[in-house]
Amino acid sequence: MLKKWVLKGLGVLLAVGATAGVSAPAAFAQEGPPAGPPPPPVCRFWCWPLPVERGVVHELTEQTGLTRCEVFGKLAEGQTPAEIAEEAGISPDDIVSGVKEHAVRRLARQVEAGHITQQWADELAQKAAERAERFVESEHSYLAGLIYERACATGGHSS
Repeated sequence: MLKKWVLKGLGVLLAVGATAGVSAPAAFAQEGPPAGPPPPPVCRFWCWPLPVERGVVHELTEQTGLTRCEVFGKLAEGQTPAEIAEEAGISPDDIVSGVKEHAVRRLARQVEAGHITQQWADELAQKAAERAERFVESEHSYLAGLIYERACATGGHSS
């Protein structure tokens, strides 16, 4: 008798599950594309997962007076960060130094808080400078510009 009830219960569950599987997609379906332009990216500029590369772009904006969108546009066109800096009369080494100084300041706060040792902070600052130097000279930095070119075109970035 118990076996009979269990089998009936499973049958009901399967029937309900099959019905929900058929009707759920229809209930959540939308008719046509949404009206209007796509919304700007939520994370904007700072969602870029590479902090050192973000630092290079930040230093370029600070030292050249260009906006982020202008920098990204130049990167998307194929210019390297070094070429952008030189075009503005700035040494690429100044960009790398600015990134390293920022990293040193941030790491000093971590040392003061006791989260990392000074030795580790020194190693991380040196690695940040090396990575920034590679990115500044990189012919592949155009990828950064391509990622954000659409966001700038749709107004997803503020200057």
